[in-house]
Amino acid sequence: MIKLLLSFSLTLLVFILPFPSVSLATESNSSVDHTVVEKHINRLLNKKIEDSRPPVPPSPKKANVYLTFDDGPNKFTTINLQTLKQYEVSGTFFFLGKHMKEHESIVKAVAKNGHYIGTHSMTHDKTKVYKNAEAFIQEINSGVSLIEQMTGHNPRLIRVPYGSKPHVTTAMQDKLIKQNYKLWDWDVDSNDWRYTDKQYKEIVKNVQLETEKAYKSGDKDIIILLHDRSQTTKALPLIIEWLQEEGYTLKTYEEEKHIVQNFLRDKSL
Repeated sequence: MIKLLLSFSLTLLVFILPFPSVSLATESNSSVDHTVVEKHINRLLNKKIEDSRPPVPPSPKKANVYLTFDDGPNKFTTINLQTLKQYEVSGTFFFLGKHMKEHESIVKAVAKNGHYIGTHSMTHDKTKVYKNAEAFIQEINSGVSLIEQMTGHNPRLIRVPYGSKPHVTTAMQDKLIKQNYKLWDWDVDSNDWRYTDKQYKEIVKNVQLETEKAYKSGDKDIIILLHDRSQTTKALPLIIEWLQEEGYTLKTYEEEKHIVQNFLRDKSL
């Protein structure tokens, strides 16, 4: 009697629970193979336990990284633009006014693809840019005016030639603040201008070493200095791949979320 009840109960479970298409009857009789049913029930129970476990959290993100490109626009800007598009990454470009006049189509293409454009002065000529405070602000204003004419955007972020220190004087700082400009230097210098096309992997190594150093020091917003040059176009894919594999988040500059980074340590900029 007990065997009959057990057989009936297990047979009922076969119809209630999902079960793979296996034969439950033996050749000698029509009774249910209890071992097979037991294994099936255990599998179902184990699956329910696994389904109830919380999902494994994604790997923690590291710092934000901003790829910035100086000295364009030029033919290498176009190549870097294509690379950024391929990896679905946004960059920040600091253009020279004298080159913008010759490559308006590139300026518009960079803006159209969602990258931020700031000025890098008109001439990049140290004797002209830093002659005095009036000459300095004129170089900045003229560069910004060109960007606005070509893109419709009046940028507030700038990068000065050769970095802000020791070239930017107090009088120059005051003029920038008065006109509501923000100034970016960098955390990581790729030194890409030092290398030839064949040495492009040295650029990648520089970025890797200095980025990790900045991150380990507690920097959560790391600005990398690059240039629109031939050797940089070769290094850029490897730089992006490494940053993404390491868990860094690549972003473009956002005016509403300005990050202070200048060698002058001026929080107003």
